[in-house]
Amino acid sequence: MTTPVPQEIELKLQLSPAHASAFRTMMARRRAQPQVRHLLTRYLDTPEFELSGRGVALRLRRDGRRWLQTLKTEGERQGGLSRRAEFEMPVPRGEVDWARFPADARERVPAKLRDRLAPVFETRFERTAWQLGGTDGATIEVALDVGEIVAGAAREPICEIELELKSGDPRALFDLALEWAHRFDCLPLDLSKAERGARLARGEGAAPLKSVAAALGPAMSVEDSFAAICQACLAHFQANLPGVLYSLPAAAQGEVRPVPPEDDIEYVHQARVALRRLRAALRLYRREFALPPELLAGLRTLAGALGPARDWDVLCTETLPAIAPYFDDAAGWQAGLAKLEAQRADVRRAMRA
Repeated sequence: MTTPVPQEIELKLQLSPAHASAFRTMMARRRAQPQVRHLLTRYLDTPEFELSGRGVALRLRRDGRRWLQTLKTEGERQGGLSRRAEFEMPVPRGEVDWARFPADARERVPAKLRDRLAPVFETRFERTAWQLGGTDGATIEVALDVGEIVAGAAREPICEIELELKSGDPRALFDLALEWAHRFDCLPLDLSKAERGARLARGEGAAPLKSVAAALGPAMSVEDSFAAICQACLAHFQANLPGVLYSLPAAAQGEVRPVPPEDDIEYVHQARVALRRLRAALRLYRREFALPPELLAGLRTLAGALGPARDWDVLCTETLPAIAPYFDDAAGWQAGLAKLEAQRADVRRAMRA
């Protein structure tokens, strides 16, 4: 009889550091006793990051005086919710003991890679955890992690909420997440600390994500194909949403800069493409499924907010630079451009709201 692989089901939310104190205050009102721990975690990989390339994360975590070794797989991720195989057990020292892992875990890391593994980055954060009851009797561990990822001299802040399902229906996680999204402007977070750390260690910054084809097959039902297409569109939109909200051109922050970095404008472009694809999918399946009018209206509102921002980006970064060499009055051009950039900043602020 095959031993079932242990699964971790959790939903992660990105939280602004400015809201961390308010979140703790809100949790205190629930009268759940918090547990506060200071965690140091070292992630191991080869110099070529072959382990993360396989969708595997291997870590050693110091929790007080105790060390734990953990191996996680990439698993399934949608809307911040992840289901991953997880193997975790104590080790006497801060070193990996492969003999303690079950055979299924060892098979995921070829023996030829094990001797080449070394720490490539680490996370240092304070975790405040509460045990809560959820919908229909579910039990949920809520953890607020605040700290940083460190890879050599590079650093990236951590401020996120993890909702781990201990028992019950995963929908209970979404009930809490939707409530907190409205209160604290949380965003769904699919990228794990391991993925962000590997990116930091490789010297890669965040970048806009282009669409990928939905995984469809001839044997899929109409319902399954509809779900796959919608999930692909939502994943595309979600991946670009932090950049839409937080990676704004300097002009939108009060500094006049005619040509912002390409990444700034591409986030808005890709988010708009994702919404357009999603709305097209909903129209395609409209005879099969009765869709709530408020859903369609909400998508129109989002698209309406992104459209003007994209138009102003194209005007200021593509159209005007092509015209500039033919304009004789340089001072007049700069004065006019400053007014247009100010208008563009206003449109960006309206889009964010």
